[in-house]
Amino acid sequence: SLGGRVAILYAAKYPQDVAALVIEDMDIKKRSVNPVPLDVKKVYAFHRDGIVVGDEEGGEKAKSTTTATKEDIIHSLVKVGYPMERVEKWSKEGRIRFLQDNDDTNKADGKWWSDVNPQFRVLCYKHIFDTNSGEEAWANIAAASSSSHNSFPCHLMVADPELTVCDENSIDDMMDKMKGASSRFKVQRYPGATHSIHNSARKAFMKDLEDVIQNVQS
Repeated sequence: SLGGRVAILYAAKYPQDVAALVIEDMDIKKRSVNPVPLDVKKVYAFHRDGIVVGDEEGGEKAKSTTTATKEDIIHSLVKVGYPMERVEKWSKEGRIRFLQDNDDTNKADGKWWSDVNPQFRVLCYKHIFDTNSGEEAWANIAAASSSSHNSFPCHLMVADPELTVCDENSIDDMMDKMKGASSRFKVQRYPGATHSIHNSARKAFMKDLEDVIQNVQS
């Protein structure tokens, strides 16, 4: 997903650090519309260890507090625009969790924390998704000579056609840009897998990932 797009940008900028590029269910197309529209004003008032509260003028401001409860953070994530179903799923996955203080003599000491950061999402759409950076970075990766130290194999893992976020035209574009080095680019599809292939098709995903690692080590 977003991590795949970031990995593409990193690999293009620092190819000397990359032995192989694995992209899980993400293409290179520009995305101008956030599929989860968030209230930007409330997003920037959100605090990951606190709650969003109204100020005296009816606006929003962040309140960082160790007294915030798990329910406070869930309510805050819904308030900025996330669907309750998704927030509850994050909660079950442990992405809204209790952080204990370093001194664990009192197990109750600590605070609730959200691993989900809506500010990060808004900034990523502004500076990564809603730009041509994905296409430009992929073009740079494809341009590397196969004999160059900056050349590395690229693997695109695509979820089920009904569940993937990948655009087929964008995948075709990735393949076209790699025409001169087609041996470096492999597309692996996972029928029945959701966007999180590593969860929904874990066995097949891990086998393919292990193969990638073994090939670059050999």
